[in-house]
Amino acid sequence: MGILIEKLHYGKMLYYLEVPTCKEMTWLLFLSYQKVLLLVPKEQLLPIVETEIVEKIVNCFSTSCPDVQIRREFIQSLLIAGEIMAQGKRFFFKTHLRRAATNHLLQILAAESKEDLDTSFCSDIMTALSYLGELYPPLNEEEIDLILSSCLKCVFSISSTNDSLKGKSPVKTPMKSLSQKTIEALDNVIMTILESQPTPEITLRIFKHLSKWLGSEKPVLRMGAMRLSQLLFSFYYTSEEVRILPCLGFFAGALVPRCFDQLPSIRLWASNTITSVLQGTHNNLLSGVTEKEGNNSLIDDVEAEASNLMPVDIAKLIFNYLPLRELLTFLYTASDCIVDRVTCPQSIVSVLRMVVEFNGARVKDEIPGLLTILVEMLHSLKDELVRKELIATIQQLTKLAPKIVVPCLLKNPLPYDKDIRELWRLFGNDACLAILVLPVLLRCNMGQKKETKLRLKSQDPILPFAKETQALWEVTAALEFKETLEGLEDKLFITYFLSLPQLSRVQASESEAQSPNELASYSSMEAGFKNFLELQGFHSAVVQMENTEVWKFLRNAQLVHIGVIHLCRSLVQFPEILNHNVLHSLLPFLKSVEHEYRMVCTALFSELLGCQEMGELEKNSMNTALKLEIERTKDINPIIEFLAVRALGNALIGLPKETPKRKKIIFKVLTEALCQACDPKVIEETLIVLGKFIPFLKTLKGHTVLRLVLQIRALLRDEITTIRLAAVTLYGHLLSFVNKKPVFVDQVEKSLGSLLILLNDNDPQVVKSSRIVLRDCSSFLRSEPLRALLENLQPEEEINFPQFYGKVYSLLMNECSENEDETLMSKAASAAEIRCFMEQQKMKISTTGSTKEILHLL
Repeated sequence: MGILIEKLHYGKMLYYLEVPTCKEMTWLLFLSYQKVLLLVPKEQLLPIVETEIVEKIVNCFSTSCPDVQIRREFIQSLLIAGEIMAQGKRFFFKTHLRRAATNHLLQILAAESKEDLDTSFCSDIMTALSYLGELYPPLNEEEIDLILSSCLKCVFSISSTNDSLKGKSPVKTPMKSLSQKTIEALDNVIMTILESQPTPEITLRIFKHLSKWLGSEKPVLRMGAMRLSQLLFSFYYTSEEVRILPCLGFFAGALVPRCFDQLPSIRLWASNTITSVLQGTHNNLLSGVTEKEGNNSLIDDVEAEASNLMPVDIAKLIFNYLPLRELLTFLYTASDCIVDRVTCPQSIVSVLRMVVEFNGARVKDEIPGLLTILVEMLHSLKDELVRKELIATIQQLTKLAPKIVVPCLLKNPLPYDKDIRELWRLFGNDACLAILVLPVLLRCNMGQKKETKLRLKSQDPILPFAKETQALWEVTAALEFKETLEGLEDKLFITYFLSLPQLSRVQASESEAQSPNELASYSSMEAGFKNFLELQGFHSAVVQMENTEVWKFLRNAQLVHIGVIHLCRSLVQFPEILNHNVLHSLLPFLKSVEHEYRMVCTALFSELLGCQEMGELEKNSMNTALKLEIERTKDINPIIEFLAVRALGNALIGLPKETPKRKKIIFKVLTEALCQACDPKVIEETLIVLGKFIPFLKTLKGHTVLRLVLQIRALLRDEITTIRLAAVTLYGHLLSFVNKKPVFVDQVEKSLGSLLILLNDNDPQVVKSSRIVLRDCSSFLRSEPLRALLENLQPEEEINFPQFYGKVYSLLMNECSENEDETLMSKAASAAEIRCFMEQQKMKISTTGSTKEILHLL
């Protein structure tokens, strides 16, 4: 050892010191370097300490297999060398060497942190890191992050046995739980980093590491992080060049939750710290709890509470000192701590609400982001007091900017559950909010002028998505005052009316159980529409809708049109609802590309055209509707086609003068509809409406009559009773336009079999109509016996059908045998039809069985 010291004293290099080859040699070498560092004069050490001592120490440790003793000697060696360099040299030329030494120290720190802090060398490691951090060039950001995270993790990794605070002062406990020497070493690390680079950016970087521990559920860790945060800001604000901290919103957002911590001392420290940070001074920091107080005395809870900031005080600080550009960052950061278990979330939300209230229009640009956070919190939190504050905050935002809030709420990706429903209902309960929200939901302005001209265009507004529609239902269901609807009645009704098909869209199939949300949607729409009518004084309409089970039909996709029909019948007595503006707005939807719109509007105007009072009040609108309903008879949707055909028949009531003027075009489209229709309901309705228009026609072209007769003949034996009745009735009406030309006589004789079979129909109305029609047909028959038989047919006469059909069959077959002319085929067809029916009914048939008879029947 003496030789080493002598050679260093004379400035000679230690070239002969090679890397040791055993543990004992490594240990001896570290001890030798420590003696050299302690005994050699500083002026002689400084020129060579980096290259000839520190580098050798690091290389030696890198190539060794260190045990606990070697690690501790390595730490001691770097501790002494670092102190000498920090005091005299102030510069580390080989930054890679410092990085290697730092990495070794951090690796040892990670292992030592698992030991007892009172016996470990953690404090020496952090002191060595502090010395290395003092040297120039300053540590880079990556090195700073690594050192801070490792040191904080080491100090705050406390065994669970020290976590309890029962019966202990919350201020004294952290100081007793952590070794005082270790705490001071951690302070030195932080202060060294900040002192070497006293910039706002480094302050922010350090605080970001501390903020991760501020929300810890362990009181010891929160206290430690809070004390270090106060120390950090105190040191920064006493430095020579103090600048405004960047990301001030983050600082404030992280400190606000601590102002409402469970521990009084943390609340006091946080209140003083946030005041100083926002005001940019250190006065309040000096009034915080000192280290001495933390070690030696208890804090009076009453005194601490007196110094705490209330939510309104913090909100005022934010409003007065936080730059507007930092406001959103503050709101985001503070809201993230609402879910903390160690704070008062209600107070945090109160701060957010008052900040929004104080800033007013200044926060409009930040509303979408803030609203997303608040709604997510509302969805996840269950505490009723916190939820109440969250809702109050959202309501405040809505009052501030409804045109921003409403679309944001509608586009929120969270499921449309009871929380969102409750929010919309609260909007409806608040008259002021309802007045603001409804126009946005309806996509209109309250001052919008109502048009007076009809614009029949097929351009429709974009279909409202489900959330928008349901939100409208919720708000309307919660309205309490009629004045809230003033100026919006027409638009609200139109939107509701066009939304009716959506109720069946969300209907679950019969094999699926309906979810609570689907059931809530049904009840919301029903409650909303009822409330809308009740507020306007239309209670009788609500009662009639209940009696006719309107909502039951509306929930079934196949029966929506029936629900709409019943709904219209309930409302038609109130022209105030179905006024000119409403009808004017709904008319274009008769030409909509969306079949749901066409369906509900076709159903509406179909009923309105059957109301004489409405035809008188809204003559122009009804005339326009009639024209459009004529077009709808060619609709590809059979339900719409059915409704349009019914509308033409109803128009004879609503427009008794105007409709007959269009009888030719109407009769033409109805004839085409009958010939092309496949849906039984459309066929039946067309037959009925054609029968209504027959009396208004003076003449019919022969080919039209023939076309109709051919179509009707096929329907006389239809399986549906109502179709058979409508067909035989219309057949009777058409006889008045049939002359005795062979072509018509031939069709009558071909229809004879079907008409005769209807005499045995199960429906009395069909039987009655067929008797009347058969007597009218008798004049067209060329067979005298058969004509006489039908002319004597009485309306109420009882018939012995086996005998009657047998006689008719015999007469027809005799005519076929005696007169083999052009009428043979028509008579044979009727005879064959009767015989087939008799066989089906197992009636006895009187027949000759001759070959000629069989040939006639084939």
